[in-house]
Amino acid sequence: MAPTRLAQGLGVHPATLTNRLDRLQLAGLITREHAPEDRRSLLVGLTTQGAATWAAAIDDQREAEATLLAPLAKKELGHLAALLRVVALAVEEDGPPLMPHVD
Repeated sequence: MAPTRLAQGLGVHPATLTNRLDRLQLAGLITREHAPEDRRSLLVGLTTQGAATWAAAIDDQREAEATLLAPLAKKELGHLAALLRVVALAVEEDGPPLMPHVD
């Protein structure tokens, strides 16, 4: 993904993102390569180590979510999901999509 698009999606200033990308690249978690169609543009991608780190973070988040939501019954989880969807869709009106499109 182009750094500019990434900054927009994350809601951070491009200079702030550049600093973060520098640290992630030094840690071996991302790559920055010239775009094949325009060598003046850069594309950011995950390394194998970066993808594994991302997957581990998602697994940790999923476990924390399960622990947090464990007291709720299935019906209550459905209500919570519906309410969170309303909030996310309202936020999306002013920015990039937060939720996957569901028909």
